[in-house]
Amino acid sequence: MELRQLKYFVEVADKQHFGRAAEQLFISQPALSQQIRLLEENLGVELLDTTARKNYRKVKLTPAGEHFLAEARKLLLQAGRLEETTRQIARQNQVLRLGVYKALLKERIVEFIEAFSRARPYTEISIHEYDNYLEVQDALLDREIDQGLTLYPVIHPTLKYEILKTGGLSLILSKNHPMAGREVPVEHLLKNGKWIELSRKVHPVYKEIEDRCHALGIQRQIIQEVSSLNLLISLVGLNNGIGFAPSLFDFSAEPGILVKSLENTVFGDIRICHILART
Repeated sequence: MELRQLKYFVEVADKQHFGRAAEQLFISQPALSQQIRLLEENLGVELLDTTARKNYRKVKLTPAGEHFLAEARKLLLQAGRLEETTRQIARQNQVLRLGVYKALLKERIVEFIEAFSRARPYTEISIHEYDNYLEVQDALLDREIDQGLTLYPVIHPTLKYEILKTGGLSLILSKNHPMAGREVPVEHLLKNGKWIELSRKVHPVYKEIEDRCHALGIQRQIIQEVSSLNLLISLVGLNNGIGFAPSLFDFSAEPGILVKSLENTVFGDIRICHILART
């Protein structure tokens, strides 16, 4: 005896007509009749009055059928409750391990979490922070996290992703820098500034910056390459040099530096991407 057979029997009893019941169940009438016969054979009793159906083309329950109908309704109701409560428990126990590049603007992270929570309200989000954008990708490959929020480019071909936001470059310099209170063309700074730069390995647009400088005929004076944005900001704050950083980054907690937007200059776009999963 199967749950679907109980459902079929209850529908036939409710509609008191095989054709209408079959239409409601989206199956053929012969298939429905066969399932009811199999149910009766399995039980070894007659649930529908054969004489009434044969002579008067009516659906009439036998006494055993009346009893079976009442109990079948209870079982289907219990099965539905069991299915729903099981799903609820599974949803409540779901946890998404979200890896984020911690330099990103907090608003971007909050926006993503709010949108995700609206779509999957029963899923808890556990946030894992990483020091550079490539570490998020590596963590996903190593299955330390389930999804990621980081910067483009995605260097691993087995990762699926979508672009969420696009930004440009900002110039960061110490508040004590001689140029801090002046508007200076970026070309002048490229020619004459002492630069602290993220290393090529962890820089999302290192090549685009150098290509632009080459097109302008400028050889930048890079006095230090560092492996993290935090170190870059610290050295800039000490007035050791100036630097570039994506405008999508959060500089609100850095009191010693000034940030100037360079989004109108021709450098590569900086993009926040949501890494979905491994393919």
